[in-house]
Amino acid sequence: MHAGFSRILWNPDGTAGPVFASEVGSVASLAWTADGKWLLSGSWDWKARTWESDGKPGAVGIAGAALAAAWAPDGRSFAAAGGRFLKVWQSDGTPLISLEGRGGGNILWDHDGTRLALASGTAATGLVSLSADGRRGPVLRPPWNNNTISPVAGRAAWSPDGKWIAVYGFDGGESRIALLDADGRPARTFPENQGHNVTALAWSPDSQRLAVAHEDWGVRVWNVDGTRSAEHEAGTHVWSLAWDPKGEWLATGGGDGKIRHRQANGTAGPVLEGHTGPVWGLSWNPNGKT
Repeated sequence: MHAGFSRILWNPDGTAGPVFASEVGSVASLAWTADGKWLLSGSWDWKARTWESDGKPGAVGIAGAALAAAWAPDGRSFAAAGGRFLKVWQSDGTPLISLEGRGGGNILWDHDGTRLALASGTAATGLVSLSADGRRGPVLRPPWNNNTISPVAGRAAWSPDGKWIAVYGFDGGESRIALLDADGRPARTFPENQGHNVTALAWSPDSQRLAVAHEDWGVRVWNVDGTRSAEHEAGTHVWSLAWDPKGEWLATGGGDGKIRHRQANGTAGPVLEGHTGPVWGLSWNPNGKT
């Protein structure tokens, strides 16, 4: 889990674990491998870095401002996007794919790692899917008139079961969340204007609930059919979200440097303190312990 220029591991009881080495650029995104052995960080200093779970550094990939970073589901490769570039490396840092003019968005691997989608935020491209060898696939467009989605990391999310892509954007003057199917066809749009600026989306592990963070309000949890499941105020800007592996707890990263835990129904849990800046990124280890 991260804030400012460091990554801090936390145990579920609120005690702190290792603090990974500070670096030049503020970290914008985090992701664990499925086995929980490696952590990937993307930062503003143009680099995507891998780390062993004890904080030992691994490979480094240079990709422009690596605002978004993600592991392939099998952990054999990782991707980063930012500026005008999308790049993919093998886990040891060997380059695989480099595409110019595809940066500035967030990265979505599908559940089996056969496709990689980039939310670019432009009306012309929407979500661009890429095969594992870097060939461009179909353009996936959200179902609103101007086909515009937000380019900021965390505002699009592929469900763990691979069936849905949730995207956030604007339809006229209203902010909306829509679901696309795995082939990019519009499925449904959540009925309510989302209002306050949406900063992050996160699917529950069973793909049945979608958590939506709002910059100046709190968090809403939606069922996949578009009905509201729960909501709660956070008392601060919410910049990041992460479900625990069982889907029982939702962690939020705040502008006040605190990480708050809540059960899915909104019941408050531990508050983790120790960061010196906003918590821009969160990621649960798949083992559920950090």
